[in-house]
Parts: sequence; C-alpha cells; structure tokens
Amino acid sequence: MSSASSLQLLSAHIIERNPSQDFLWAWSYPFLSNQNRLAYLRKFLKLLKESKNSNFHFFHHGDQWVYIYALDFISKEHPKVEFIAVVLCSLDFNPERYEKYSEILTKSYINSGKPQTVLKLFLEILTTGKCITDQLETFYFEEFDEVRLLKHPRLSEIIERFGVDTILIYTAILLKRRIIVYHHNISCLNEFVMSLPAFVAHRNIWNALYPFTENTEAELSAFKDSKYHILGSTDENIYSRTDLYDVYVNVPAAEVTVAPHAKESMTMTKTHKDIALFMVQLTEKKGFTERDIMQEITRKTKELIENLRILGKVGNGPLTLQLNQLREKDFSNTLEAFLLSLAQAENFVVID
Repeated sequence: MSSASSLQLLSAHIIERNPSQDFLWAWSYPFLSNQNRLAYLRKFLKLLKESKNSNFHFFHHGDQWVYIYALDFISKEHPKVEFIAVVLCSLDFNPERYEKYSEILTKSYINSGKPQTVLKLFLEILTTGKCITDQLETFYFEEFDEVRLLKHPRLSEIIERFGVDTILIYTAILLKRRIIVYHHNISCLNEFVMSLPAFVAHRNIWNALYPFTENTEAELSAFKDSKYHILGSTDENIYSRTDLYDVYVNVPAAEVTVAPHAKESMTMTKTHKDIALFMVQLTEKKGFTERDIMQEITRKTKELIENLRILGKVGNGPLTLQLNQLREKDFSNTLEAFLLSLAQAENFVVID
C-alpha cells in the first residue's frame, strides 16, 4: 500500500475563472506561497493557450512536479464560475497517476461545489493510499507505481530529424551534461523532452527534466550551479545562455550545438560514430517499433557499461574503476576520457 512518505504528495489547490476571464486561486491545502502561485499560474496559462486540446498539463518547477487538470463547464453549483482546474504539487514524477487523480478531484469538486470534497479525497490518499468518491469510484495510487512514459517514446522521430548528430544528444544525456532544448511550440517541446529519457532507459532521470522553463532570471538562476539538467524552452533567445548548457538542441532547425567550453569533453570517437550509424540504421528497419529501438539502444549502452564493469571490481561496496587498468587498454586519449566520464556518470568509484 502506498503511503504519504512514498507518494511525496505535497498539496492540492483549486483555480477558478469567472465570466470576466479572471483567474483566481480559490482554495489551497495546506499552503502555496504567493511566489509559486504567480509562477505556476503564468506557466499554466501559457500551456492552456498553446495546448487547447488537452485537459491535463504538467511541469517541473524547483523541486516540485505540478499537475493540473482543467475543465470548462456550466453548473448550478458554481453560478459565477465557468472554468475550474485542480492543481496537485508533488515531489514524485508520475503523470499517468496524477492525471487520473486530478481528474477525479476536478469532477468531484464540480459535482459538489465544495472544496471540502477535494480535501476529503486528498487526505484519504495521504492516509490510506486510496480514495472513494461520492459516486463510489475507488482510486488506488499503487496502481500507477510504474512511470509509463517510456512505453511510447518518440526516438525514431528524433533520430530521423537529427540523423548522425543524434549521437551528440545521446552522449550528453549519457554523460549527464547540461542540455537546453528549444522549440517554439510547447506541445512539440514537451514531447521531445519527455522522450529523451528513453535514450538511457536503464536510469531514472525524470527529476533532471524541466520540460517547460521560462527564460527569466528568476527561474534560470536556480540552474546556475546545476551540473546536470535538461531544460525545455519556447524562447529562442535562451541560446545565448551558454552558462547554462553544454549542448543546445534547436528542434525546428534540427541543429545540435556544443558550447565552446564543452567541445573537448564532447569530442566524438570511432565508438561514437559507430553508435550514431547504429541508431540511424535502427530507424530504417522495417517493422521496428519505438520500443524495439529503445531496447536496442539500451542494449548498446549496456555493452559500453559492461566494458567498464570488466575493468572494475565488484565487492560489498560500490563498483570501482582503477585508472591504471583503463590506461593499460591503450585507448586513445579521447576514448579514455569518454569512458572515464561514463564511469563517473554510472556512479563508479574512480581510483587513481
């Protein structure tokens, strides 16, 4: 049974829009700062404007994932309201879970007209891991324990768009570099950024993802000391922020730019070129699904990691890598540097 500590669910809120088109925070439990209210509403309104065909939206802000389910409606329970959105803030990433739960909360609030209904269902989840609506619908959080976005990645589209340059994106993710992705369309941006974890399906990198980041100093200042992140932006001017990225991906232009300070660490080797061709060839195989492509890339990645494991020592503690063992292989300096960076990204203990 899921618990409050494992769910990491923090708060619930209600946004309403009146006939004058004013958006108001109608209810919150237990608390949301004014600063976050302004930031969340600003992002939500932009998502709402550019994703009109979707009721569900989510984004990552600070250390919180924010999930929003919104509906236009007419109800005698809310005579002065024509639009309602339930906002859930949590530390865990699970869009499928929170889409279903926020939909239940939104519809329950519309039916009752009372925020106490939302509070009851919220507290039931925190205490029991399940909730029962007035319509006797039971919702179990534990049914959504697995993040399922990797079931439908869009790797073939990415590889076909960028060709062999996809290797730069793959390498940056694999080595935990800082990445900024640009697309002018929020929906396309979100689809692209949320597909990137499929390149490293053996890892959980969701909390490094910020699919929609505004190009403001107030928001970007949080990433100045970050060593690893993947930021999505709809503002092309973010390209000038080379202090925040090692690799910049311009999706509409199908261009990948390596920042000057990162060129040495992102130098490609024959191994990289072989993997690049391998990925392109995967998209040309008839009958290959997105999942097939993801699994093949994962297999290739694990081969790289296994080569490091052979050099490492497995004991009771973490896996270690002796630098002298790596150097004895007489790899080129560039390949040796890549393998060392990979070992560090995979949390090997590197011993000189």
